[in-house]
Amino acid sequence: MSLDPEYRRPNRRDSPFTCVCLHSDRAPPERKANLQKFKNGDVHFLICTDVAARGIDITGLPYVINVTLPDEKQNYVHRIGRVGRAER
Repeated sequence: MSLDPEYRRPNRRDSPFTCVCLHSDRAPPERKANLQKFKNGDVHFLICTDVAARGIDITGLPYVINVTLPDEKQNYVHRIGRVGRAER
């Protein structure tokens, strides 16, 4: 099952929360820019697909919310590992 991360993104202009998306349909420079916005605190939420499950470390990340569960156990371990390594 595949879900479009853009569908999850709030579109309301009056929302107090801001977010960006990180997925394979975005060009690498845009993905990098969106990740940097999140790391800088310029946006509240980063909505991702498994493209972000490996190789991205964000210091002080208190939560990872899984909208869907990965198909494989190992992918889940990589997703939640973002939080587990945050303070190391």
